[in-house]
Amino acid sequence: MAKTAKKSTAKKTRAKSAAVKKTNNSKATSQTITAKRLYKFNIFAGVANLVFAVLSVIFISKDTLSTSLTYATKDGLGGNVLGPAYKTLATVEIRYLLAAIFVISAIFSLLLASRLRNTYEAGVNNSTSGLRWFLSGITLALTLELTSWIGGVRDLITLKLVAGLVLATAILAWMNERENKGSKKHYTAFGLS
Repeated sequence: MAKTAKKSTAKKTRAKSAAVKKTNNSKATSQTITAKRLYKFNIFAGVANLVFAVLSVIFISKDTLSTSLTYATKDGLGGNVLGPAYKTLATVEIRYLLAAIFVISAIFSLLLASRLRNTYEAGVNNSTSGLRWFLSGITLALTLELTSWIGGVRDLITLKLVAGLVLATAILAWMNERENKGSKKHYTAFGLS
């Protein structure tokens, strides 16, 4: 009787371990990113960004912002002392800038789903997608530049510096991804970003 109990316990244990393995395999395959899922995601992101561009033009108010360029000039009292001066370069409605960022993001997503699809998928499979970092860096740089502009930064050089630093961070993140692909871990690019 003891032998029969041991055999039935062994059968139950094997059945449970087989069920656990099957569950783990189904979880791994359900979470795997496939080329078809990437394609669908990029198409969805492109269409969603175009919808957001249209909605931002329709629903956001007609508030405007102006950007300026700083330079030094003689003071107005006739002296030889130089002082800061500002020249307004452009005045633009915020909603059109936001719509432009959404359109640029939509173009990038649709490019990743069509013309750049093979390069993008190869980079994702290789775990070093420089294209993804570069395109998202451009979008994030433009978004942060607009946010800074709305927040009160009006100087063109400062706005471009903000955008350039965000793009540099994205490129350094790609370099970090590339450096840490192997077994050796390097944190130089991560620290710089």
